[in-house]
Amino acid sequence: IYSVTNDGGVWRSTDGGVTFQQKTDNMPSLSMGAIVLDPVNPSIVYAGTGNLYDGNGWMTTLAVKAVGIYRSIDMGESWTVLNPNGIFTGRGIARMAMPAGDVLLVGTSAGLFKSVNGGMTFGQPPTYDDGIPIIGGLVEDIDLDTSDPANTIYASINGQGIFRSTDQGDTFPDNLFTNSNGSPEDAPTNGAYAFVRMAQGVTDPDRMYATVQSSGGGFDGLYRSDDRGVNWTVMPGAAAPGAANGGCQCGYDQTVGVDPQDHERVYIGFQELYASVDGGGSFAVISANKVHWDHHYIGFSPPSHWGGAPAPTPMWVGTDGGIHSTSDGGVTVNNFHTSPIASNLFHHMDIGRGSAANNDWTYGGTQDTGTLHSCAPASHCGLAASISGPVPWEMGNNGDGTGVKVDPVNPLRAYGVRNGDYRFTNDGGKTWVNPANDDPDNPVPPTAWRFAIDFHNSARVWAVTSTRSGFRPGPGLWRSNDASGTNWSDITTFTSNVRAIANTATDSDVLWFGHNNGNVQYTLNATAANPTFSGMIAVDGAPGGTPVSDVVINPLNTDEVLVTYLSICGAPCNNPDNRMRRIFRTTDRGVSWSDIRGTDGNPVGNLPNLPTHSGVYDIGTLPPSIVVANDAGVLRSSNNGATWQKLGLGLPTADSKMLQIDDSVEPPVLRLATYGRSIWELAEAQGPILAVNHDLGFDIACIDERQTRIVQLFNVGSDPLIVNAI
Repeated sequence: IYSVTNDGGVWRSTDGGVTFQQKTDNMPSLSMGAIVLDPVNPSIVYAGTGNLYDGNGWMTTLAVKAVGIYRSIDMGESWTVLNPNGIFTGRGIARMAMPAGDVLLVGTSAGLFKSVNGGMTFGQPPTYDDGIPIIGGLVEDIDLDTSDPANTIYASINGQGIFRSTDQGDTFPDNLFTNSNGSPEDAPTNGAYAFVRMAQGVTDPDRMYATVQSSGGGFDGLYRSDDRGVNWTVMPGAAAPGAANGGCQCGYDQTVGVDPQDHERVYIGFQELYASVDGGGSFAVISANKVHWDHHYIGFSPPSHWGGAPAPTPMWVGTDGGIHSTSDGGVTVNNFHTSPIASNLFHHMDIGRGSAANNDWTYGGTQDTGTLHSCAPASHCGLAASISGPVPWEMGNNGDGTGVKVDPVNPLRAYGVRNGDYRFTNDGGKTWVNPANDDPDNPVPPTAWRFAIDFHNSARVWAVTSTRSGFRPGPGLWRSNDASGTNWSDITTFTSNVRAIANTATDSDVLWFGHNNGNVQYTLNATAANPTFSGMIAVDGAPGGTPVSDVVINPLNTDEVLVTYLSICGAPCNNPDNRMRRIFRTTDRGVSWSDIRGTDGNPVGNLPNLPTHSGVYDIGTLPPSIVVANDAGVLRSSNNGATWQKLGLGLPTADSKMLQIDDSVEPPVLRLATYGRSIWELAEAQGPILAVNHDLGFDIACIDERQTRIVQLFNVGSDPLIVNAI
């Protein structure tokens, strides 16, 4: 079984899903949306980069996450990148299909491309090497005809319809929506529709189903054809499951599948998964309290796995919560998220501090898998004694998690967010309290985003909130002084949403804020009854209007502050005069700022051209080292940003979102939360090391920019230290 995950790469199981292994951690992008096996030789695997439905919130990152197609001839053990003349750079891949050996069809954000030589070249016939798509538009689905898969192919294109080819994808002259009756071109939206996916029966290839999004974003309907797309009928039984109150986040979670042994059995996936046994006349939910929400994929085991059993055919689904299967139509479900698939999409993270036992605790806010916590070993954390091996993440809050903060003296206490609502726990995440947000007699922070806790008095907590309608609009700053988690005061209102808040153990009165409009702000009396705040401070040279992603205070000098941004430089990146504008430093409390991306004209030690998400100071060096996390990894500067180098070995090219450091313990603890590859910790090297700092630009280079290739050999055995740099 091969599975691709959003910003997690390719995973492979050889034991039916009991265990999975990661196969692309050393590749330049882990953003995946499609995978296909060669029908002649299944050891040949193709994986498409650039997930079109990333959900990461900063969608310009898609331009650097789409780097082409990975091809493996050994079941994913090794890969080559297929991207002739850069035709797939910045073009996300949604689907791929292979009607024959070496014939590869690739559906992208810029059309459907065809190759007849295993991806070496792409283009139109007869040479297939001109780089021009066969058909344009946003391709969302590619289906091989169930009765003629070698020749007849269907391509679903956003807002245009379902196109049919009868010449193995050389041409797509027929649109099943425009040359038919009752299709979305006719009703109910008079031709205004968007996302389209299709499925076809096997026991009756004339039976087709299409799930369609309206141009306004809602559910247009499930369309059924009994004559291969000549006529279509809207199935009213799908209206309730697909309605807004039924959970269609259309386009994002909108899929359809037909049982290959029964064309009357059709499944539609929205937030929940629904099944019909009467050809779409009626539907019943089959996933409630069994399968995680937000369904993206429906597939069926091949005939060789059926063992002569009739429908329902064993089925696999992919959701925001992982991989699931059922062999009885959803009565019972196998959930494979307990397998070691480290693919959680973390937005934010914090750790226990102050001792080795406290360091065992980690909390994080994730995309749709809630606020998670983990503690290892289990004996330290009050977890079940039966847990052996890696301690799993445990979900305390379902939904979308964002900011988290852990009490610096009590790791059982933490603050978090569920779908924008404030939560707190006193028992290590076993239970989370949700005070009523709209009770005027007991106000708590509405739409909480980030937290800070006083290092010297952990009963004092600050929370920043975003704009919310109602009697208590934001954005603003709230404070609690009693550690109850329920008694808060509204301190101030900001003129812009705050994306980052920073404090320091050096001085409890110092708080800094990073705003959505790119500006920063601070207070020097945060513990006072009525703190005073600086005005909005524009960071000189920062990209206008780009949100601040993090603010970091130097623990040894509170006048020194770092600000990171989510920007990508918009001019030729090899121009020494063009600052990258992603990390800025002030040493005079915001009076002046320096862009510390590196040194002008230095082709080696500068930050790569990627959005930067987080930073920390490591005060174990002099001057303190600056460590930052960006869209592809972690870098460190030991000279205040004059030069940068990749930090550590073994980290995938992961979207690195949040760094946390505890320098009160020895050795210090540094952890990294990633969006798609879970959480990592920097560890001491064991044994000899071969460190290859290959392409400091993380394999992402702008036009005409030189890439860096440095090889470092460290012999840490009994022989003298040897360092070779090339």
